[in-house]
Amino acid sequence: MRKVLLLIVPCLLLVVGCGMSVVSVKQRVAGLSSCPKLHLVTETATGTYSVDADTLKVVSGAAGEAQPVKDASAAEVQALWALEDIAFELREIGFTLVPRQEDADVIARFSIDSVRWDLTDWVADQAYLELRETQTATIIAVYRARTGFMAPTVGDMVVKLCEAVRRDW
Repeated sequence: MRKVLLLIVPCLLLVVGCGMSVVSVKQRVAGLSSCPKLHLVTETATGTYSVDADTLKVVSGAAGEAQPVKDASAAEVQALWALEDIAFELREIGFTLVPRQEDADVIARFSIDSVRWDLTDWVADQAYLELRETQTATIIAVYRARTGFMAPTVGDMVVKLCEAVRRDW
């Protein structure tokens, strides 16, 4: 019986999948170039983090005083790695990353909820990527990845969000 279950459960997981969906709301803003300058940030329990435009590594602190991340929990580190992955993907899509909010055309805020260790990997319940025009704070786009039957891995969340952004840009 145990061997049968070991064969059936993985097959069911492949058939059912995680059921994750990405919902996006987007509007074009007049005057925004096709390759806007973007400043990417996230907020966690221990602080606000951004991405160094040159190295694509997460840093903490104010612009110009950026410091490496310290004292983060394992779940928080996973969320920050997801931020680095999103930065890489956004650059591949065509966004130009800038280190300071003042230099950006668009501010991108990334958020990922309930990062935790599951049986085999880090999973999350949902993730958001909100793009706002810098001058007026007008929302340009909001992307939300949500789980279905099973919680997807953090990496799967990032991939799905970036695929939705790639479709729109």
